[in-house]
Amino acid sequence: MTASPGNIFLRLRERYPKFEALKPKGAFAQRLSLLAGATFAAQALNLLIAPFLTRIYDANAFGHLQVYASVMTLVSVIIALRYEFAVVLPQDDNVAANVAAAALTTVLAVTAFVALGVYIAIHFLSQTRVVSTLGSYLWLVPIGALGMGVYQLLVSWGLRHNAYKDIAVSKFSQVVTQVAVQLGTGLMSHGSFAGLIVGDTCGRISGSWRIAKYSLRRDGALFRSVRPATVWEAAKRYRNFPLVLTPAGVVNSAGLQIVVVLLSSYYGAKMIGLYAVADRTLQFPIFLLGQAVSQVYMVQAAKLAAENPTKLRRLFSKIATRCLLYSVVPVALVCALAPSVFAFVFGEPWRTAGHYARILAPLGCFSLTHQCTSMTLNVLERQTWQAAWDATRLIAIVSVLVAGASAGLTFTNVLSAFVGVSCLAYLLHIALCYFAINQAMAYNRTLVHAA
Repeated sequence: MTASPGNIFLRLRERYPKFEALKPKGAFAQRLSLLAGATFAAQALNLLIAPFLTRIYDANAFGHLQVYASVMTLVSVIIALRYEFAVVLPQDDNVAANVAAAALTTVLAVTAFVALGVYIAIHFLSQTRVVSTLGSYLWLVPIGALGMGVYQLLVSWGLRHNAYKDIAVSKFSQVVTQVAVQLGTGLMSHGSFAGLIVGDTCGRISGSWRIAKYSLRRDGALFRSVRPATVWEAAKRYRNFPLVLTPAGVVNSAGLQIVVVLLSSYYGAKMIGLYAVADRTLQFPIFLLGQAVSQVYMVQAAKLAAENPTKLRRLFSKIATRCLLYSVVPVALVCALAPSVFAFVFGEPWRTAGHYARILAPLGCFSLTHQCTSMTLNVLERQTWQAAWDATRLIAIVSVLVAGASAGLTFTNVLSAFVGVSCLAYLLHIALCYFAINQAMAYNRTLVHAA
């Protein structure tokens, strides 16, 4: 008998009956595990390839990449004005097709505006650090934005029609394309930063074909029935997505991405490259653990918020406390070993990134706690509190970075100040969540007494 994956699984199940318990139960769990597995595999591949890339490209090249990636992340929020999220909502496929057409039209229009912005930046703002850093490679921004917008739309349509396997494969193929181009171009160009940026762009625009082929084969006739008038009606019906969700998304994303843009303006690409490698390495376990816990927490929190806020407070306190406590040992290890480990894994020139990892490590505790419980205010319908917190964090971070850099502080000192302000911001969010839960408990007691 051949040792196919199916035969191997059967043998394991026969020999170890408990192995069957590892298989996700239910359609939702299986779909979730499929997408989560693809995301994990993609992130793991990125991490495994990093030591090779750091020996091909220098810190300056990674700084260019991080500035470009930050710009692309901000563009991704506005590229479809959040209409892609509305695609999954209508029960009628005809309405959903019109929403998808509205999203695609928006992607094309925003891409045109981004291209115009790039033209203005290159010809009239060429003296600024960000523009001079990327130069003509800024033209990759509208190209990547178009590919990214189309991909996000296709993913939403695929989720609507349970194309989970195609989406999972596309996510992994994006990373494969990205690292293949980055490795190949880097070797041919002797480490020119263009290889990293071109690879990133190719990764963003790849992966769409598989979902597009599935969607056109399944719903081609539906898309051909779309008319401008019905598209406009769909756009108006879901106008809250561009009017409300887009500004909120911009503020939230800017709170994270503005760090790279501002620091690169004051300290140059090399420092940002060292910071980027340190931050990405630390964020990998936080992202994986935080994503897994937050998905489970969100489901439980949404149920308990309506039924039993007291249990929600216990659940919130338990997760927040454990995230902070369980982070102590990893943070201590990073502070003790990071410079030597970074020098060994990524190469001696990256020892400084290990020192930056030491500074960023305490932020990891609060970042993990925030990622696991960040949906608390939303499930309690405190979106205005969440928006106020996002805006406050953005203002505080910008103020600290600009003030520190303008005062002539070293990169290390400014980075330490950023970590301190970010930790305080996350503590404030924890306090807001706790206060919101207490208010929900008080309201629930009022309803009980009234009954």
